[in-house]
Amino acid sequence: MTMLSLREAAQLCGRGKSTIQTAIKEGKLSAGRNEKGGYQIDPSELLRVFPFSLSSDGTWDRADRTRTDRNSTPDSSRPVVTESVRNAVDGTGRGASEVELRVKHIEELLEAERAGREDLKQALQARVDDLQATVLDLRKRLDQAEEEKMRLLPPPGDGERETRVRPRGLWTRLTGG
Repeated sequence: MTMLSLREAAQLCGRGKSTIQTAIKEGKLSAGRNEKGGYQIDPSELLRVFPFSLSSDGTWDRADRTRTDRNSTPDSSRPVVTESVRNAVDGTGRGASEVELRVKHIEELLEAERAGREDLKQALQARVDDLQATVLDLRKRLDQAEEEKMRLLPPPGDGERETRVRPRGLWTRLTGG
């Protein structure tokens, strides 16, 4: 898919270059860098952050404009981008409507979510397997400790108790009793 420069992205969504650049720096809009250090912006990512639609005459129409903005002529008469950039937006050689762009973007997001979900399932299963192995190891160690304890204790007698000689207390020694 063709990536957009900062200038092309600004023209496409009808915003200033500084607005796009600020969104990138704040992390609201993701963009890569080319070999010369310029931004490369995915059109679907641009659409996610700055909704817009392309009219048939090559002008832009932001989705978040108010009724008073729609009546202003300077913004709505400004050309958006060249035909080649507009055709590259959907990669099929024909212009893409806002709905087609949104559908494509949603499909990409859905595919990314599915891949992420599969990765999470695998990570979770690995964690469950690890925890089960830990539980088995702890049970084995507990059994070994119990056997060691039983081996070290003297066997229980036949009810005979050892009688220990208690030392005489102080009073008994003093009174001689």
